[in-house]
Amino acid sequence: SPAEMFALLLCAPTGLAPRGGLPVRLGGVRTAVSLPKMRLPQGEPASLGAALQRSVTAASLVVLLLASPLVPSAIGPLSVGGGSVHARELASGSGSRVNKDPLSLLRLGLPNQPKAMREVQAALEECQDNLARLNGQVASSALSKAQSAAKSGQAAILKAVPASKASEGQAALSGIVATMAELKTSLSASKQSDALAANERALKQVTVLEELIASGYTQPAPPAELADLPYLKGR
Repeated sequence: SPAEMFALLLCAPTGLAPRGGLPVRLGGVRTAVSLPKMRLPQGEPASLGAALQRSVTAASLVVLLLASPLVPSAIGPLSVGGGSVHARELASGSGSRVNKDPLSLLRLGLPNQPKAMREVQAALEECQDNLARLNGQVASSALSKAQSAAKSGQAAILKAVPASKASEGQAALSGIVATMAELKTSLSASKQSDALAANERALKQVTVLEELIASGYTQPAPPAELADLPYLKGR
């Protein structure tokens, strides 16, 4: 580059160069060009030559740094701990939907839920999302999945409810099934607002049933060596 040529010309008349040569870029590769060592006239003090050599070397390096900007493609992504750092949200970058529904996230925080209960919840939430996007066909497909999961997993869901609250659990599950039937009717009639309202009621009933199931969960005690420290009980 012009800056490197300027540094070479600056150093060449006096024969000054940093130890190991002056760094230059040739064909995209940085290398070092060895220059003749400084020859001082007879009688000149050695300290003067050393000081002059250091000054010129520093000036040359400053010129190179200022006139040779870093090339991002040559540097590559910043690496921390062996992995590359990319300013990109992996979930959205891969195409999957990011769950931003606070009620859904609270439901997912309830412990001790059987697989069938989670499948009913996920399918109803998928139905609600597609209804909001006016995608009735996908919403109908999601509703069918929810109804199938509730029917095949009925025994497992009711078994997860504490025995003392079995009747409440049965009523909640029956309410979910009945509301999903209403939702299907509204979808078949293309009644968008009625379908959304029924979907919301069904999810509220899902929350009630999941809370009943979670009420029977016993939080494990902390280890003995940590028993004197405060810890979160429940939500």
